[in-house]
Amino acid sequence: MNYIVMDKSCVSAFSDTINADNHSHWMLQLFYAFNNDLLIDVNGDEIRFRCVILNSGVVHNFATRNSLCFTMLIDPSSSLSLELKKKYLQDKEYHLFDEEMFLDFNLQFKSLPQMPIDIQLYENFTSELYHVIGITIQPFIIYDERILDVIKHLETCDFSELSIKELAQNLALSPSRLSHLFKEQTGIPLKSFILIHMMQRAYTRILQTGDITSAALDAGFDSPSHFAATSKRLMGMSATGISKDSVFLKASFI
Repeated sequence: MNYIVMDKSCVSAFSDTINADNHSHWMLQLFYAFNNDLLIDVNGDEIRFRCVILNSGVVHNFATRNSLCFTMLIDPSSSLSLELKKKYLQDKEYHLFDEEMFLDFNLQFKSLPQMPIDIQLYENFTSELYHVIGITIQPFIIYDERILDVIKHLETCDFSELSIKELAQNLALSPSRLSHLFKEQTGIPLKSFILIHMMQRAYTRILQTGDITSAALDAGFDSPSHFAATSKRLMGMSATGISKDSVFLKASFI
């Protein structure tokens, strides 16, 4: 069973059924294993972990092997992402956390695999996880105001009608200048950022309706097959595979 949580700056899951082929994406990804014998392959290197954070753009594959795991895909422009990069990643492909950091945490959540998972449990779990790894979520990040305008627009826009050219014109910039400025400020290409938010929009619609076809079109994908291919490329799993046997939860502060 997959319990998928849509949060403002990330998509998280408690799952024992992940089987993701080699893939990479512009999001950071954190994994926590409730059993300490899980493995992840990062660019051909097999890593045994309790908790690991992967940098954006890193090729990896992973399977839960029927053991419950928590994973979090993190918006690279978020304060959580920037703090993780600054404290642990910088230019590294991944950071493997010391298992001793999690001794008390493991005891606190050792019964979680047998518990019903809901939003309150998710918020308690992530709050304690941030505490253990020494992360304090900042409420705001200061960007160039023009980039803030773009990010704000993407939260509510109709992706099927979105144009980088039009975004740039509204800011009195050329498309190439806007793309360069966005990458400089956020660390991610504007096209990739838009695609991430289209994916988030699609899975939020699936949460609401359970209909993959309408969710894909509503999120601005050309077709359900376009959404499926993008999901496979970015997540290593098909949209059907992600939604099958899944419970979708929505964080209360979205």
